[in-house]
Amino acid sequence: MLASKTCYEALRARDARFDGLFFLRAVFDLDSNPTRIAEHLGQDKTLRALVTKTPGLRVPGAWDAFEITTRAVLGQQVSVAGATTLSGRLVARFGTPLTEAALLRRAEPWRPWRAYAAAHLWHSLS
Repeated sequence: MLASKTCYEALRARDARFDGLFFLRAVFDLDSNPTRIAEHLGQDKTLRALVTKTPGLRVPGAWDAFEITTRAVLGQQVSVAGATTLSGRLVARFGTPLTEAALLRRAEPWRPWRAYAAAHLWHSLS
C-alpha cells in the first residue's frame, strides 16, 4: 500500500525529491506487501500453486494518464480470435465459463488484491 496522504505531504514538504521517489515506488509497486498478498491469495485452491510458483509478482502502475489511455486503446486491438484464444486458455486451465455475476462472486474473496490474482492467472498462461 502507498504511504498515507498525510505522511506523503509531510515528507514532500521536507524534501521535494521525495515526490519523485514516491512516484517511482508507486509505478513499480514497491510498497506492496508480497508476503501478505501471498498469504491471502494462497488460501484459494486455484491461486495457491500460482502464488507459490511466482512469489512477489507485482502489479505495476503507469507513468501518466496518457500511458493508461494508450494501454487501453492498444489492448482493444487484440483480434476477436486472439481474445477468444486467451479466454479459452483460461477456461481450459481453470474451469468452466462464468457469467459476470458468477465471476464477481468467485473473485470477491481475493479482495483487496484482485489485481494480483488476475496477474497470477494471466502469468500462468505464458
